[in-house]
Amino acid sequence: MVTLTARQTDNVSLEPQRTRELTARVFGSDARWQWIGAIDNRPGPIVESEKRILVGSWWTGTADSSVFVSIYVVDTLKDAERWLAVHGKAAKDWAVKRHPVGDGGWRGEHPTGQIEIAFRRRLYVVTVSAKDNDLVERCARQIALYLDAI
Repeated sequence: MVTLTARQTDNVSLEPQRTRELTARVFGSDARWQWIGAIDNRPGPIVESEKRILVGSWWTGTADSSVFVSIYVVDTLKDAERWLAVHGKAAKDWAVKRHPVGDGGWRGEHPTGQIEIAFRRRLYVVTVSAKDNDLVERCARQIALYLDAI
């Protein structure tokens, strides 16, 4: 138990560095985009081995120009597949289909215009959600490339 807590603390302590690096990768010198970290208040992990890497949103000051991101790492490929399967179960009114970003995942679209991509890159599992399709796609691709570098 102590080792798990230490690993989680290490991941959380790296969030500021990772968010700066990701923000630069996704938005370049566009200083309008600011990272706002989030509290992960889910009732529990989706899979027992999941560890938070970062959770939060980029935004420019309005709800229509924001993108939510969550990145976790899990211990096994089976855990990653289980994690994605939970996220891929279509909630009411969502149109969900396979999506080729990273090592594969899914893309969901809601009639309200909300778009979500969930994918795996190695043992990292990621969700990216916003109302702007191009923004979601760009963020997902850049996050996958970033995960290759860490």
